[in-house]
Amino acid sequence: MKILHVNEHNALCGGVEGYVSDVIALLQHAGHENRLIYHQAAREAALDSAAEYIPYREAGGNIKSACEKITRLLAREKPDVVFIHAVYHPAIIAAAVAHTPALMYVHSPHAVCPGDAQYWRRSQRVCPRAAGWRCLLYAQVEQCCWGHNPLHHLAGLKRVQDTLHTLHHTLQQVLVGSVYMRDLLIRNGVPAHKLRVLPPFFLNTPENNPHTLPPLNPPLLLFVGRMVPEKGMAHLLQALTRVPGEWQLLMIGDGPNAPTCQQQIATAGLSSRVRLTGWLTAAELQPIYQQASLLVMPALWPEPFGRVGPEIMAWGKPVVAYDVGGIHEWLHHGENGLLVRPGDILGLAAAITQLLTDAACRAQLGARAQQSARQQFAATAHLAALNACFAEAQTQFGARS
Repeated sequence: MKILHVNEHNALCGGVEGYVSDVIALLQHAGHENRLIYHQAAREAALDSAAEYIPYREAGGNIKSACEKITRLLAREKPDVVFIHAVYHPAIIAAAVAHTPALMYVHSPHAVCPGDAQYWRRSQRVCPRAAGWRCLLYAQVEQCCWGHNPLHHLAGLKRVQDTLHTLHHTLQQVLVGSVYMRDLLIRNGVPAHKLRVLPPFFLNTPENNPHTLPPLNPPLLLFVGRMVPEKGMAHLLQALTRVPGEWQLLMIGDGPNAPTCQQQIATAGLSSRVRLTGWLTAAELQPIYQQASLLVMPALWPEPFGRVGPEIMAWGKPVVAYDVGGIHEWLHHGENGLLVRPGDILGLAAAITQLLTDAACRAQLGARAQQSARQQFAATAHLAALNACFAEAQTQFGARS
């Protein structure tokens, strides 16, 4: 089968791109032919050096010409299925699915939220509402949309409405990584019968990388994620000022809030114990995962899945996380990690302290974390489910035609 993947980026710059990279490798190994087209210039390492660049955001690119190029590419390549990932313009989605069987994996709230994150940044609360005209009010009151220009907010709402129309009327199948994301799309009017929950899988696991490294002393804590305020870095640093004993923290990732985070580290008096590494490749992460004691996920926004959590659980490491979004679907309190009420900095500090001071508890939770990750996120099960989705998309397209 020939599969054309469509994604905003051709770069390993986030969880979405990690999934795209892994799923192309998985499908390639299973004998499928894969092509990738993308729409925004990449600064990081490319997912696919042979991917086709069809710009519409950069100078010299526009949405009409991008859609025309996609139509010509589909006619030339004749893929059996189009697999859409993180695509942020409804016209691009519509062009990709017009004449070919297609399905879309909605990875984040961006598809249904003008502010991208389903998160009220001023009051630091998860937004409980569906997209609508009230979003224009909350954009001003809660600063949940970028910038202060109402026209920009209106354009964001129009994008969401057009995307939802496409999900409702054009696509026959929509995949999501969690029950949380399924319910969010249903709240915004996407028919439940179109939605299928298909959590991610992981290729870089101990079974594929048997070499092990001893844990570090003092214990190593990890934060892995994009450096933006809703990832909760400030909460983590405040919590760590209350965690006794010897420990080190690596903050792995990049983003616009990295300089602010560095200042917060210095202000908290943690410069000797906390280090920002920037973005790391999967190969660079593996030895760090092996030597870490635990991962902390203090996200304030509703993580649609929280890919890095199960990824490190596969290495036998427990996770401490705020109970937001889809996290509780794989992190079970007291079984494979510890959940904390969102925004409870003292509770976050207490949970980290508990796992650092009780090695037996940490080892027990880590063992259960590894077992649950292997059971729930196996690559073979994901491949079988995807093959079934591709076949169904072809059948549905044939019936529609």
